[in-house]
Amino acid sequence: MVEEFLAYMQEHQLADADDRILLAISGGKDSMAMLHLFANSGWNIEVAHCNFQLRDKESERDELLIRQVAKEYEVPVHVKRFATAEIARKNKQGIQITARELRYHWFNELLREHDLQAVAVAHHAEDQVETVLLNITRGAGLGGLRGMMPKRELIIRPLLWARKSEIEDYASLHNIQFREDCSNSDTTYRRNFLRHQVMPLLRELNPDFDKRMNENIELWQSAHFVLENHLQEKLLNRLSQDDQVAKLRFKEGDDIYLQRELLYYWLGDFGFHRKELSRILSALQANRTGTQFITNNYIVIVNRGELHLQENYTEDKAIEITREDGRIETVEGTLHISYSTDAITDLHLSSNQVAHLDTAGLEFPLLLRRWQEGDYFYPLGLGGKQKVSKYLKNAKLSRFEKKRVRVLEAEGEICWVVGMRLDERYKITDETKIVATFEWMKGNR
Repeated sequence: MVEEFLAYMQEHQLADADDRILLAISGGKDSMAMLHLFANSGWNIEVAHCNFQLRDKESERDELLIRQVAKEYEVPVHVKRFATAEIARKNKQGIQITARELRYHWFNELLREHDLQAVAVAHHAEDQVETVLLNITRGAGLGGLRGMMPKRELIIRPLLWARKSEIEDYASLHNIQFREDCSNSDTTYRRNFLRHQVMPLLRELNPDFDKRMNENIELWQSAHFVLENHLQEKLLNRLSQDDQVAKLRFKEGDDIYLQRELLYYWLGDFGFHRKELSRILSALQANRTGTQFITNNYIVIVNRGELHLQENYTEDKAIEITREDGRIETVEGTLHISYSTDAITDLHLSSNQVAHLDTAGLEFPLLLRRWQEGDYFYPLGLGGKQKVSKYLKNAKLSRFEKKRVRVLEAEGEICWVVGMRLDERYKITDETKIVATFEWMKGNR
């Protein structure tokens, strides 16, 4: 299994030999086998474990095992406890969604703070099949059929090729310690219902069902890649930008299938669903100028043979941020806020989506608002004062994109052009005592 693991890492270019990788370890058989594979293959690794405190003593025993095994492997271990149920109630969302948000937000923090290049998660071949089947039940298109990718941004899945039985055999052969999560048998969860009730029936129908499904998924992944490239090229030849409005006009000879796929490719990220596309397409073909289709954030308008997309500005009021706030939601994304006593002077280099500010210069409450004409700041590393309007122009943003930009303000001074540039006056230094970290996550509501 070691040879297959290393071959898969290389084939999909999941990591370079000198990369430092963070392993997401739950304590279950799959993730503990992954830890054993990495630790015994010469990789430079660290371990991260989320204790969601949902299973009382069982959660404590999971954490204890992981600390013990990481110590045996002599690898650094990071553990964080979350009041998951309380946070889920506060945010009025499900436990699983809350746990996922907490988990990946923390992983991103660890990557930045410890100069790690990727997060490895232990999804395997059966997980892949379950994911695709769940996507189908939700009405997924080709994007849902492709399932989980071996690598997506900073997340890698080095066991996606492996069958569950192979992992079990490997764990047994090497006497790998692991913990069973009793919630995995709870069929009130959709995935568990599929795993325990549906999958056995499909395997009765075809004993090679998992193998055949994974072969199909590889084909769907390839098809999705080819289709996306084709649609992107076609769309660029049909789109134009005027002020804050994006305009689409189909070309003569575009058949209905291409039109429908182009619409979905273009509008899918703006909150429009496939069920709305037929209505939009019908209105366009009937030239019903003035017809509008609206989501929370965007409006599509039929106008003389074209479709016009513009933002639906329903949230222009400034949002007040207090010292106690850890999460601010907007129509476009979520701002996560945390504090640390680790004053690392090069933290600001990590990402445009993250700002590390010296709290010594911050007077709460802060304001998160749209930028306005006349706003100025001191862009970090650029030297001197600059109007926000000029900075956005130099960044080559369209007027449509500019109108969406927000700023973080403290007592009338701009600390951060959100997602773009920190203000020089608020950067952390060797004298910094407490660091305030603001992370902007688009669309993560």
